[in-house]
Amino acid sequence: MSTLRWNRPWTRRQLLRGIGAASVGAVGASALAACASPSAAPAAPATGAGAQPTSAPRVGGEIRIDATADPISIDPLRFNGTDSLRVYRMTTNQLLKWREDGSVVPDLAAALPTVSPDLLTYTFRLKPGVKWHDGQPFDAADVKFTYETILKPDVPSIWKAALVFLDSVEAPDAQTVVFRMKSRFNAMMAKFALVPIISSKIPYTPNDTYARRNIGTGPFRFVEWQTGVQIVLERNPDYFEQGKPYVQRLIIRTVKEDAARVTNLINGQTQLVPDAPMTQRDVMTGRGAIVDVAQNSTIRVALYPSLKAGDPTATVAMREAIAWALDRQAIIDNVYNGAAVPAATYLSSGTQYFDEKLGTFFGNRPDLAKARAALQRAGGPPVRELNYVINNSPAANDIATIVQANLRAIGVNVKIIADEGGAYTDKLFGGDFDLIMVIAGTGSSSGFAPDYVYNGYYSKSGNNFNKSTDAEMDRLLERAISVPDSEAQAAWRAVQERDLQILGQIQVVTARYVEGRSRTIQNYRASGLATPYGLPDAWLS
Repeated sequence: MSTLRWNRPWTRRQLLRGIGAASVGAVGASALAACASPSAAPAAPATGAGAQPTSAPRVGGEIRIDATADPISIDPLRFNGTDSLRVYRMTTNQLLKWREDGSVVPDLAAALPTVSPDLLTYTFRLKPGVKWHDGQPFDAADVKFTYETILKPDVPSIWKAALVFLDSVEAPDAQTVVFRMKSRFNAMMAKFALVPIISSKIPYTPNDTYARRNIGTGPFRFVEWQTGVQIVLERNPDYFEQGKPYVQRLIIRTVKEDAARVTNLINGQTQLVPDAPMTQRDVMTGRGAIVDVAQNSTIRVALYPSLKAGDPTATVAMREAIAWALDRQAIIDNVYNGAAVPAATYLSSGTQYFDEKLGTFFGNRPDLAKARAALQRAGGPPVRELNYVINNSPAANDIATIVQANLRAIGVNVKIIADEGGAYTDKLFGGDFDLIMVIAGTGSSSGFAPDYVYNGYYSKSGNNFNKSTDAEMDRLLERAISVPDSEAQAAWRAVQERDLQILGQIQVVTARYVEGRSRTIQNYRASGLATPYGLPDAWLS
C-alpha cells in the first residue's frame, strides 16, 4: 500500500487522537476499535497482572463509551466538535486517512494522488465497489459534490477555511477526481485526509440533512440517537475493508459527571472514557483500569476576547494584562494533574514548527506586576463585570474558576456563564461574550499540519470566531502555508512572534488527550490509541 509521510517523525503515541479535545474538537472512540476481538461487554478479563489476550480477531460484541455531552449536530460538513466527530468519523470516510505513525494512506482513494510538479493539480483514482449505507454506489460525483458543497457561499462548513486555495474539482469519469488549486497550499494532503465525503444522491441542507442521522460509507452505520441518553452505531457488513470492523455495536452514552464515568469504567459498565479526568487517574488505575496519556497530542485551551470596538477586551493592553495574570501552573496541576503545559501562542506544543520559547512566553505562574502595568495602559480595570462564557463541562468549570480568581487579583471581575452545547455555540459564532473559552483539539481540523493557525486566525476565515483582523498576521499566515519546507520553520516562527504582539486570542495551556479504558477490551493496541482520522489502527493495518 502506498503511503505519504510528513517530514516530522511522529511516534504512534504522539498521534493518539488529534480529535480528542474536551469541547470543540475530538472523539473518544479511539480505543474502541483498536480492540481486535471484543466480547459482549463486559468481556472476560485477561488472566494475570497486565496480561493481554492473544486470540485471533473475530466479529462481535459491543463497546460502551461514556461521553460528557450530546453532539450539537452530527453533520460531517457543518461541525468538527468533539461530540460530533465521535459519531461521524465512525460512519464516514475521506479520500485519504491518517496512520498512527504520521503517514497518510488511501481510504476511499485507490492510491495516493498523482501530484503535478507545481503542486497545483491532484489526481485521484477511487476504489471500486464501495457502497453507501443505503446501498447506492459511491463514485467520483460524490467527491466532487462534497467539495463543491463546502465551497458554496451559503453553506457554513467548518472545512471551508481549509479549502480557500481550491479552484475546482472535476470528475472526468466515475473513478477519477481532479483537484485544481489557485495557488500552492502545503497542507492540502492533510485536508484530503480530513474532509468527510457525503453522498451526491441526497440533497444537502446544512445542519439539517445529517444533523440527527448519518449515511456514509464508513465501518459503522447509524442506528439511533436518544437525546441525552445515547447514540447507537452498528457494524457495516458491506464495509470495503473486508472483514472489518470487528466490533458489532457501539453505544456512545451521555454521562455528564466525571465521577459517574469513572465509576462506570471501574465497575465494568463502560469500556471507554474519552477525555478521562487526570485527577482521578490513581482511582482508575488502582481499580484495574488503564489510563493512556498522549504526551504530544495538542488540545488548545484558550480565551477568545471580544474585539468589538468599545468592549473592554478590544485593546491589546487589556488582553496582555489577562495573559500575564493567568496562573497556568494551577490549571496544569489542579485540572490536568500534570498532563498539560503552559501556552502563549496559537501554534501549540506538539505541533510541527512550534517554537517553545515563544510558545511559553508568559510562563507558568502569573506576573502580577506586568499584568497591572498592562492594565494601567489599558486605562485601568473595566467598569463592569466581564461575561466569561464556557461550554459546560467539569474541566471547563474548574479552569474558569481559576481564571476568575486570577483576574480578580488584578481588579478585573468576571461572571462565569456555563452554557450547554447549542447555547454555547450560538455565542461562539455570534460574538455574544467578553471572553469565551475554547477547548479544541487541533488534529480535528489539521491532522499534523500547522494550518489550523491559519484557519483560526486568518481575517477572512469562518473559523476565526472572534473576528481577529490584522493585515500583517494575514500576510505572515499566507506565506507560512505556502513556502518551501526549507523556509517553513522561520515562517511559522514569524507567525508566533506576531501572535504575541496582537494577542487576538489569549492562550492558557496546551493539554494532552487522556483516555481511560477497561482491561476487558481484548487485544487492545496499547502502543497507540488512534489517529487524527479517528479510525483505530487495528482496522487499518
